[in-house]
Amino acid sequence: MDAGREERRGRMLLERGLFGEALAAFEGALLEKPDDPDLLNGMGAALRSLGRYDEANACFRRSLEADPRDRGSS
Repeated sequence: MDAGREERRGRMLLERGLFGEALAAFEGALLEKPDDPDLLNGMGAALRSLGRYDEANACFRRSLEADPRDRGSS
């Protein structure tokens, strides 16, 4: 699996409002790069859009732990 390709796919799906499919793309990419803050943010955004707020917040926290300078994770 190509994490970069899956991240791009996940972002495109988010923009189209296909949140469940976006979540699956980010989950797949995270298998290859589990601590990537951009992937964690994308996954958090998908989870938030699905109303899964606790899980989304956990992703955003993990993103900040991976890169404390990452201001996009809120």
